[in-house]
Amino acid sequence: YGKIAEVVQSAAEQSGWGHLHIPIARPFPKGDVLEQLKNVEHLILVDENPGAGSVHHNIAELIATGELELNYQHITLAAEFMEHASRSEQLKTAGLSLDHLLSLSQNTGDE
Repeated sequence: YGKIAEVVQSAAEQSGWGHLHIPIARPFPKGDVLEQLKNVEHLILVDENPGAGSVHHNIAELIATGELELNYQHITLAAEFMEHASRSEQLKTAGLSLDHLLSLSQNTGDE
């Protein structure tokens, strides 16, 4: 969701991954997300918000309660000061660039 969705969609298309679309983050659409993820084995959440304020918190809770079972990793911004730079430079520094996301398919072995 949000502005980063363009980069993530491009990575998904280039890597052959699926793309979970979450049109709203608040209130968290729990039922819709569970339905979309019911046959998913591996999820990489990419969110340009700090982890505690992102959908990551909701996904982690679903995993912790056993409502969702899958291999999960997340890429979120660290909750710390980021030096002034262009948006593309900041996304690269945070691991949210298209190149970094595409490298994940090589690291997971899953597509």
